[in-house]
Amino acid sequence: MREIPNNTGVPFSPKADLKPETSKVCEVKSEQADIQPKGTEDLSKSPSAISGRFLVSGADTLENDVKAMLDNPEAIEKANKFFDAAESQYRKEGIENPYENAAALTEAFKKEFLAR
Repeated sequence: MREIPNNTGVPFSPKADLKPETSKVCEVKSEQADIQPKGTEDLSKSPSAISGRFLVSGADTLENDVKAMLDNPEAIEKANKFFDAAESQYRKEGIENPYENAAALTEAFKKEFLAR
């Protein structure tokens, strides 16, 4: 390689002293060690346990939904036919998210015409 002078008039020096100065290094202290974990000894009151109970409590509504489906098979059949028709129409028209839109429309159909 050839030497290229810089614009300041000082010639390029390929030999540079790249030794780090150890006296300027600061000691870094961890702040995480000083913070005590927040929580409680009673795990049933922890936020994760509360959210877990909320997720499990949905099982009760699932059982109620299955019971309602078994009690009203003709209403379920009507809702399924309505959903299929709505989804196929949305697909023909090229509407974005046909499944989600048909599900929302079927929910409204169920509330309006198939009230329990």
